[in-house]
Amino acid sequence: MKAKHSYSMSKAWKSLLLAGAVFSALPLNGQDAWREGRNVAGLASEEASGKQAEATLGGEFTSGEFRTRSEAKTLWSIQAAAQAETHFKDLVLVGGFGFRQEFGNQMMGSMFTSPGNFPVDVLEFTPGNKSKQTYDVGGGLAWKNGSHWIPGFTARFRGVNYAKRKDLRHTTYRQEMEFAPSILYDGNGWRVGATYILEKTSEFVQAEQIGPAKAQTYYAFLDKGMRYGALQNWDGSGIHLSEPGVDRFPVKRITHGGALQFSLGNGLYADTEFLYSAGEVGEKGYTWFRFPQLAASSKILYNFEKNGTKHSFMVSYDWKSTRLYENVIEKVTSGGVTLPVIQGNNLVQESKEGVFNAGYSMETEKGFMIEANLYIDRSIDQSTVMYPYVDWDGGTHLFVTLGTEIPLGKQWLLKASLLTGGGVDSEQVSITTAETIHITAEPTRLQDWWDLEQEVSDAFRTDLSLALRYRLPRVPLYLEAGCQWLHAFNVKLAPGTNRQTTHLLIGYQF
Repeated sequence: MKAKHSYSMSKAWKSLLLAGAVFSALPLNGQDAWREGRNVAGLASEEASGKQAEATLGGEFTSGEFRTRSEAKTLWSIQAAAQAETHFKDLVLVGGFGFRQEFGNQMMGSMFTSPGNFPVDVLEFTPGNKSKQTYDVGGGLAWKNGSHWIPGFTARFRGVNYAKRKDLRHTTYRQEMEFAPSILYDGNGWRVGATYILEKTSEFVQAEQIGPAKAQTYYAFLDKGMRYGALQNWDGSGIHLSEPGVDRFPVKRITHGGALQFSLGNGLYADTEFLYSAGEVGEKGYTWFRFPQLAASSKILYNFEKNGTKHSFMVSYDWKSTRLYENVIEKVTSGGVTLPVIQGNNLVQESKEGVFNAGYSMETEKGFMIEANLYIDRSIDQSTVMYPYVDWDGGTHLFVTLGTEIPLGKQWLLKASLLTGGGVDSEQVSITTAETIHITAEPTRLQDWWDLEQEVSDAFRTDLSLALRYRLPRVPLYLEAGCQWLHAFNVKLAPGTNRQTTHLLIGYQF
């Protein structure tokens, strides 16, 4: 079962990943469409039996200078994954696991495993090697009990270890857990379902300096949004990496939500989802930030078959709103015991973003497939990190993707995709108080980092992917090799205009 895509990355990273989406074709019938949603019980309504499974082992190499400073100059990775789906008479079981090991060199910047996933960030400035391990495991079941009501549930866990072994050193641990019980009513030619969603994401950064310093001091930057924040020695009180009683920078987020699904025959499928998240930074009473978040998404798919050719249309929209509050904490001593007390909070950042996607795919009886997608995203960010300054930034991006799969005989399959597009960005800094107020300081900002990341996000680019797969004639084994090449135009700040990823893959289907 496919994992539902999480719309939680910043626009600086999101646009670079769109090209890979064209290799995941749209669902081509109403039953397969249920795989795109949260409700695993939708699989139980299929008239299917037996099992299908796939295991893959592969590696990737990424290089090129069209990148942000938080990305590696070169990145090596190896990965292994397996997933299976089994249909019994009264039960459907799904499951999978995965492992990925990454090695990057000349890395600095974000200490988090997924930059942009939280509204805060911590940056370091010493280039060095980093390694990351990602573990995934998940599964679910649906019970076909002979009635119209079909219950089911899915559970998922991800663990990430991220480390840098050159001062300023850091070790980062991330955990993601998700539990989603569902119910489906299977009517006469129509189905309706509902899912409850519970997610917990936690991550913490531990930094340290070992041995004599090779620099006079090591600085770190606490980003409070739009690269505004605090720049200090890494163990300064404004960074929160090393404080009395709290020797790490912890972040956690708990999400509750619900989703509704509906399908009519094998042609129409729709779902909608609403999520509310409560996040905070800190622990042991030292809660430095909190960030509530609202998110919603909707999708409609329509499928039909004519003369042996399957056609699929899809329209979706994703929306998210996040606010970041910084707490004012005072240490109060009573009876010889000192405790942190939150006296109030200030709104330091607010962001809203939405993504519209429209797509079409076609597949013939002989396996030829073609797909086209249009992506439009709009984001608005506002920083109020220091009174009376207000910084407003708005960005709009448009990308078009084309993808195809072409069978070359019985053993060979050619896959290709093309992405093209870019964005425009506007920013305005204003002072919203009377001129009689005397301003003695301005908010600290990593302006060069911000400008580079905006260029990487907005630059018009062309991204071409090619892959060739060979299926062995007498065993369910295939070999695949491919390359993705990106070229950006009118680049002034990034160290280069190109970025490529080459991959090798071996797969076994059984």
